[in-house]
Amino acid sequence: MWEGAGSVIRVKRSSNRGSKLVESISYYLCSLSPKSTTLASGIRGHWLIENQLHWVKDVILEEDLSPQKSGCSARNFSILKTWVLTLLRIHGFAGIKAGISYLSNNLKYILSFCT
Repeated sequence: MWEGAGSVIRVKRSSNRGSKLVESISYYLCSLSPKSTTLASGIRGHWLIENQLHWVKDVILEEDLSPQKSGCSARNFSILKTWVLTLLRIHGFAGIKAGISYLSNNLKYILSFCT
């Protein structure tokens, strides 16, 4: 099939979005030999990062719509957005959108992050 391929993985996911059941199937090609616990852990780790960071940056912070598409400005804005998300989570904001809305009208609280 593919030179160096150690395994092909099929992952079926089910989740609830509101009252709707959503199912998807993903396939992974991997150079590792098939050991389900190791591969599952790697896949879960990837999706944890995707759901907790990239999805939030794409959907809530609209990073994909940003005019900065490449180079230093794109990297710098991405770093700043990650920093903002980290600060919001450290200060107890589970809902990022609500946290940004609250902080947008509370300069004193924002400045308290700097101390």
